[in-house]
Amino acid sequence: MEKILKIAEKHGACACEVFYSSAKSYSFSTAGETIKTKEYDSDSGFGIRVLKNRRIGFSYFTDRNKAEEAVKTAVAVSKFSEEVAGFEFSHDKKFKDVKGIYDKKLANLCENDAKNLIYDLFSGANKYAEPIESDLSFGTSKIKIINSCGLDTGGKYTKISCTMQAGYKNSSAYSTYASCNLDIDPFKLGKSAGVLAKQMYKPGKIKSCKTNIIFNSSALHELFSGMLLAAVNGSNTRRGLSFFCEKQGKEVANNILNIYDDPLYREGLGSSSFDAEGSETFKKPIIENGILKKFLYDLKNAALAKTKTTGNCERSGYSSPVSVSPSNIVVSPGDTKDLISECKNGIYLHSALGWHTANSLTGDFSVSIDVGFKVEDGEIKKGVSGIIAGNFFEMLKKIKGIEKKQERYLDLISPKIEFYDVGVIGN
Repeated sequence: MEKILKIAEKHGACACEVFYSSAKSYSFSTAGETIKTKEYDSDSGFGIRVLKNRRIGFSYFTDRNKAEEAVKTAVAVSKFSEEVAGFEFSHDKKFKDVKGIYDKKLANLCENDAKNLIYDLFSGANKYAEPIESDLSFGTSKIKIINSCGLDTGGKYTKISCTMQAGYKNSSAYSTYASCNLDIDPFKLGKSAGVLAKQMYKPGKIKSCKTNIIFNSSALHELFSGMLLAAVNGSNTRRGLSFFCEKQGKEVANNILNIYDDPLYREGLGSSSFDAEGSETFKKPIIENGILKKFLYDLKNAALAKTKTTGNCERSGYSSPVSVSPSNIVVSPGDTKDLISECKNGIYLHSALGWHTANSLTGDFSVSIDVGFKVEDGEIKKGVSGIIAGNFFEMLKKIKGIEKKQERYLDLISPKIEFYDVGVIGN
């Protein structure tokens, strides 16, 4: 990899970065109780970024004999990119270890082990419903980053993810789980999907009204992924494409809300001591006591915004350009033991459909309830259907309560949150 830095210098680059990644993965998909497909994939390659005349160029290659050709391409591409004054690649640093992001047991998981997990998934779903389809994938990845500023770092990671969709008559529901460790309980996951499918059979009607809605961690993941994260993305804020532009340091939510980006969270799906360009990562407040504290940046967007990187650079692989992304989103616990038991009248939401249609710039949304239940006098009642419509940024100020217990769903760690005065459109 060091030779590539010298090649870049030979072709006029004033600085260069080389990103290497390799990944091995198994994936299975099922239909009913039959394994429909199984695939093994292995991929590796190099991504190159060069800096020339304050402009950044990118290219990649898989054949080591084509390194110089890729460098030439990156240098040529840089001529057409925007000028980034003050940009420089990450410098070398001793990074802290993050626990729980590589599991030897998961790394050694074999095909037969995976099939047993799938059969347990079926067994769980069959307790209350029938399996419709499922996906299971797991694997290992390794990265190494070096640059002409002296950086030389790397790491290895494991991941497993599973989704089960179960059906009960004409009703269906799904459950999803992902982890860096082999701690998945497939029977429980399948059972959860089956229970939800049965509970959502013949959902009741609701009247159009303003009501309280309790979001669990999966519903919050949908809400935050589509709205909050776009609003604090430094690439959007510096270009005026965020509702939060000019609101840093101002109150944007109820003062009981605290949200952090925490790349050092133990066993977090997005955890790493350095980001995808080798910048040191650290826990940072996004919203603290209702006040908007920080936007998320990589090196390029930080330079353009005349600020510092927050260590939030991401790449989906060696062949992809960098982008700004959160790591693990952590919502601090509240002081309510059980929101449902204290709710007189409202809705308990697991998931909704249509978040991709929401306007992340204005905050306006209209989504249909996928899995949700009526709550009356502190008890969960029958499943309901209907439309939830409102404005995300107004909802942040209408938080009635936050539970004490956090739940982990993918890269979100959050308690249940109850919002009041949310619009619901009945059938």
